[in-house]
Amino acid sequence: TEENGASDLALYIQQLRLFFKLYFGVSEFTSEIKTTLERCLIELYEKFQITWETDVRGLGNSDFPIMEDLYNLVVEKANKEVEEYMKGIYRKLEMLLYSCAKGADSFIWNGHTTISGDNGFIDLDVSALLDADDNVKRSQFYNITMWAWQQMSEDRSQKVQFDIDEGYLF
Repeated sequence: TEENGASDLALYIQQLRLFFKLYFGVSEFTSEIKTTLERCLIELYEKFQITWETDVRGLGNSDFPIMEDLYNLVVEKANKEVEEYMKGIYRKLEMLLYSCAKGADSFIWNGHTTISGDNGFIDLDVSALLDADDNVKRSQFYNITMWAWQQMSEDRSQKVQFDIDEGYLF
């Protein structure tokens, strides 16, 4: 857990909420979608034995769920839901998750990351993102920035330099 008392999972869910808000768009990220998504994320992470008490530093990339796991859980919950209001929210969330789990954007997000911060110098070429939809750019640039921040702040005694070529595009 972090020094401020928030668990690793709580901090990660906060990051995921912002990621999905950027990906879905503000108008689609209603309080119902946000709350239902958070409930599903908590349940999904529990299925992967990641709880509020889990120290994620000992976990590998493949220990975490992928987008398809989340999508499948949402579909399962929609199929089991008997109350029409909640069934509608699950179906809406299913539609919002489709592209990143099974559709055109799945090549970006439906898999475990292969990126590693173990090298002394890391160069990320994200030029292909410049042709992506705005929601994909915003959410993926957010992911990259959060990953870079985690790498840079892992050892606060180590000096780190973070550069962005043509940062105005970022």
